[in-house]
Amino acid sequence: YAGYLDWRVRDENGTDGVKVDSADTPSAGDTAFDSVTENTASGGVCKYDNDHAAHGTQSLKIATVASSVSSYVQWDTTGFGTTQYFRAYLYFTANPSGNIDVIQIRDGSTRARLRINSTGKVVAVNGGTTVGTSTASISLNQWVRVEYRWIANTTTGSLEAKLFNTPDSTTADETLTVTSLGKLGGIVTT
Repeated sequence: YAGYLDWRVRDENGTDGVKVDSADTPSAGDTAFDSVTENTASGGVCKYDNDHAAHGTQSLKIATVASSVSSYVQWDTTGFGTTQYFRAYLYFTANPSGNIDVIQIRDGSTRARLRINSTGKVVAVNGGTTVGTSTASISLNQWVRVEYRWIANTTTGSLEAKLFNTPDSTTADETLTVTSLGKLGGIVTT
């Protein structure tokens, strides 16, 4: 599996082919990653790349060869509140051979995630349980956008995932909405 992520102008300060580092200076208005994991022993990469860019001249190339290890970037947050929004621009040259998490919400354990499965479907996961799978697949060899909204609540937690195969469109190709999840991912928030 090899995929590309575009974090907009955040990637413009890197050098093509060089590993992303948490000490890198982000572009104005952006936040540096707290940690970067590049599993090179398995053939994984986490590098700046100018082969594909959704916006600007570079993106972040993340590739993982072995399914049991991963390369990733991470922001650490505390006191994040009950509602979180995420957006990522993705470029896949092929569907992954297994599930690839593109967004995870964690507090020591993985609580919620948005993944792409082996048929290119967008999958919403609460804790370890799949709660929604798109009927549409991601388009290959082009940029797509995924958005994820996560609302924690002791009784009415919800997830929403959107797929935009036209990445800058205002209309999603598909929206998954899952409500009444109770303690979303096991996190108890009022």
